[in-house]
Amino acid sequence: MSQIIKIEPKYHERERKYVPTKKGKLSAILKHVLNAQNEFVTPNHPDFIPQDLPKKVAAHIITPREITVMRERVYYLDEELKAIKADIEIRQEAKSKYPVKQTIKTGMAASDDDHTLDRIEFPSKLHDFGPNLLAVDCRKTKGLLKKLFEHSTFIPALRMVSQRTRLTYHPDGDPNIQIEMAFDLLLWGQTAFGFKWQEPKIEIELVKGAEDDKQARHILDREESRLLASFPLESVLHSNPTPGFIDIQERLASPKRTNNAKKWQSLKGQPFFWMK
Repeated sequence: MSQIIKIEPKYHERERKYVPTKKGKLSAILKHVLNAQNEFVTPNHPDFIPQDLPKKVAAHIITPREITVMRERVYYLDEELKAIKADIEIRQEAKSKYPVKQTIKTGMAASDDDHTLDRIEFPSKLHDFGPNLLAVDCRKTKGLLKKLFEHSTFIPALRMVSQRTRLTYHPDGDPNIQIEMAFDLLLWGQTAFGFKWQEPKIEIELVKGAEDDKQARHILDREESRLLASFPLESVLHSNPTPGFIDIQERLASPKRTNNAKKWQSLKGQPFFWMK
């Protein structure tokens, strides 16, 4: 078990995900959003910049956005796949300012009735790779993880590589509501069994503005309707690593389970599968 450097405060994540249809291109949608100041009211909109700036100066203010470095993340599963059944994700990635960031997510998956992935994130900083289930800012969740996984062995089962462009906007120019829109133009996954997939996405996450879950759903419903009316997108009800998790489940439940189970067992205590 890796030593803890710091346990970060938990975070309530409410987000929705979309993939382009065959007619859609994420790059074109991103370009439109960056240029449609009145439709997506970003912090460089005239309402949010000092009013005394000359127009020629204000015209040079571009839409604030962040383009991340390439992110390489490993997702761990227990041998019995209890984490999948319990909708628990355990993710780690190397960082530049400290060795490893761990994020454990618990909560509700999206559904046909509510497209929101409503989850609690528990981030922490660790000295090395390997799940540490004590690095959680919640006594109840820590107890649940201990109960589920006290005698479990974890396997680095899945790898995801991505790069994200993120920006924030204020629906209808309301400064009290903030949506983070993220474009994963690169989103590629790989499992230890050799399954690979690509699923570039748009995400919208409610960062600020909801007093309760009902209001959060109302805001996200409104933004989703606007997105789907404007762009060739369709909703995605699963998290990013889910296609890989499904592949692993199917392989371990298939008629060839014996060979797959041997492969699964061989991953314990080994270096990351993509580094062999």
